[in-house]
Amino acid sequence: MQILFLVGNHLEEVSIVSTLLDTEKCQSKPHYEYANELPLLLHDCRYDPSVLSWSLDPKNAGLNLTVFRTAIQHNMIQSLIIQ
Repeated sequence: MQILFLVGNHLEEVSIVSTLLDTEKCQSKPHYEYANELPLLLHDCRYDPSVLSWSLDPKNAGLNLTVFRTAIQHNMIQSLIIQ
């Protein structure tokens, strides 16, 4: 996925994707490091209610909250480490 970020930031040409997918030219997997996921933030998300309806199973509500809290704690610790 990092190659897409490099293309998006104009650090690689768009044609690199086709080149890397060509098994004749590239016979081994390129060794790109993973991009850091911490700066990624979804800041706007909208759904058409006529297309998607949300429902929550009360049995899973507690589990969802626990998973969400754990993810927040992990991200807070990671952000402190980076600072």
